[in-house]
Amino acid sequence: MKNAATKPINPCDIRAVANFYAAQLQLCCPHSPTSYPHARRVHAHMTTSGFKPRGHILNRLIDVYCKSSHLVFAHHLFDKIPQPDIVARTTMLTAYPASRKPDMALEIFNTTPLGIRDTVFYNAMITTHCHNDDGHAAIELFRGMRREGFPPDNFTFTSVLSASALVASSSTTG
Repeated sequence: MKNAATKPINPCDIRAVANFYAAQLQLCCPHSPTSYPHARRVHAHMTTSGFKPRGHILNRLIDVYCKSSHLVFAHHLFDKIPQPDIVARTTMLTAYPASRKPDMALEIFNTTPLGIRDTVFYNAMITTHCHNDDGHAAIELFRGMRREGFPPDNFTFTSVLSASALVASSSTTG
């Protein structure tokens, strides 16, 4: 991968090339110190070869950058996607609270159309509120989730239980 091709990829080879990049990104283990440099090399190779990643390859690259705490690169890629899917949005949404940027998570949530939201997406934002000790916001979001017709799952109930404990704790100490 050191010598990147300089000519555009033959359209007949797109599937093979996409599979190659997907396999390379699968080698990136979450939180491994070698994941970020490897992902950057793969990304650079894509760029210099003229390959335009889409779908699962972009999502995987965003995921590796997020898990490697390189949110600037992840957000840069995310911003280049004309219509990010729910996977890319959820990946970004869950990365921001860990980096102490819950306002960015809320921005992702608020700019996501209702038509592509799902239970996992709501769970991620409810959990974000809990991680930021905002039980009231988490419970209000749960209510909105139910109003919109999204079914809660076990993870939802666990998060709402945590939010309820936060509310109870704040009312006894406040």
